[in-house]
Amino acid sequence: MTPATCDRCGADHLVPDGELGTCPTCGRAELQAAEADPEAGQPELVVPFVLDDAAALKAIAAHVREGGWFLSGDTSPATLRKTLRRCWWPQWLVDADLDGVFSLEVGFDYQVKSNKERFDGSSWQTVEEIDTRIRWEPRVGRIRRRLHNVETPALRDHEGWAKRVGPTERSTARPHADADLHGAVVRLPDLPPASAWAEALPALTDAAGALARSGASAEHKRDITLAGRWNDQHWTWLLLPIWTASYADHTGQRWLFVVNGQTGAVTGARPKKVALLWLVWGSLAASGFAASVFGALLTLVSIPLLTVAVGAVLMIVGIFLFVLGLLVGVFACIPLFGGLSWNKAQRAIQPP
Repeated sequence: MTPATCDRCGADHLVPDGELGTCPTCGRAELQAAEADPEAGQPELVVPFVLDDAAALKAIAAHVREGGWFLSGDTSPATLRKTLRRCWWPQWLVDADLDGVFSLEVGFDYQVKSNKERFDGSSWQTVEEIDTRIRWEPRVGRIRRRLHNVETPALRDHEGWAKRVGPTERSTARPHADADLHGAVVRLPDLPPASAWAEALPALTDAAGALARSGASAEHKRDITLAGRWNDQHWTWLLLPIWTASYADHTGQRWLFVVNGQTGAVTGARPKKVALLWLVWGSLAASGFAASVFGALLTLVSIPLLTVAVGAVLMIVGIFLFVLGLLVGVFACIPLFGGLSWNKAQRAIQPP
C-alpha cells in the first residue's frame, strides 16, 4: 500500500498502490503521495464490514431522499459510485505491564436483630425486626498483570467521528488478515502513542481496577485507588469499517457522505440550491404579497362605490385577495428561510 496525505485537511492514509483518488476524510481534495511514517503502527484487529458497496449506496440514497427537494448537486448512485471508497478508521489497542499496588474497601453484609413496640389499636405488641447492614473493611494488595487490547482514540477528532457514524459493536472484532486491506483505504492515526498515552492511562487504570475488584471476595466494593508503573507498552490498531463518497454541488464545492460499514448509519451534508429556493419560494412569496397589495388597493377603490352593487362585489374581492395574498406570502417565506437555515446546519455536519 502507498502512503498518501491530503493537503487540505492534513489527514494521512494508506491507499492501494496506484489509487490515490479523493480524500475520504474531507472529500474536498485529491490525495498526494507521501513519505511512510515508521511510527504509524500496524493493524491487529478489525471489525468486519456488514455492508457491501451496493448496500452502502442504498443507505446514502435513503439519506439523500430524507433531505427533501431542491438539493444541490448530483447525488445519484451512479455519480456517488465513482468516489465510493471502502475505508478503515483506526483506534489504538494498548498492551502494557502494570507493577503496582491498590487499595479499596470491601463490604460484608450482616444482620442486626431488634425488637420494637407497636400499638395495634387495642394493646402494645412486641415486633421483631431484622436489618441488613454493611461492615466495611480496608484491603491493600499488589497487582502485577499485563493488560491486553485496551482501546483508546487514535484520531484527534475521534469523538466527532463517533458522533457522525454512531457506535460500532466491538464484540465481532477478529484478527486482521492481509485480505482485509485489499482495495481499501486506511486512515492513519494522527495521535501518536506519546500523545495518546494521556487518553490511554485512564482506560488502563479502569481495566486494572476491575481486575483488582474481581479478586476481592466480598458482597460490596468501593473507593479503589491504584498506583504503579506501566511498562513495555505495545501499540496496535483496531480498524473500524467505514464507507465514504463525495459529490460536488452546483458551485463546485465538494461534500462528503460517511457510512458506518457495520450498522449502515449515514451522515453527510445535503445542502439545498439557494438560487432555486429563491426562484420558487421567493417568487411565490412575492406573488402573494403583490396580490395582497392589489387586494388592498381594490378595496380602497371600491369604498366610494359601496352604494352600487359593483362596489360591494369589488370590496369583497379586494378583501379576499388581500387576505389570500398575505397568507400565501407569509407561508411561502417559511420554506424559503427554512432552506437557508437548513444549509447553515448542513455546513456544520461537513468535516472540517
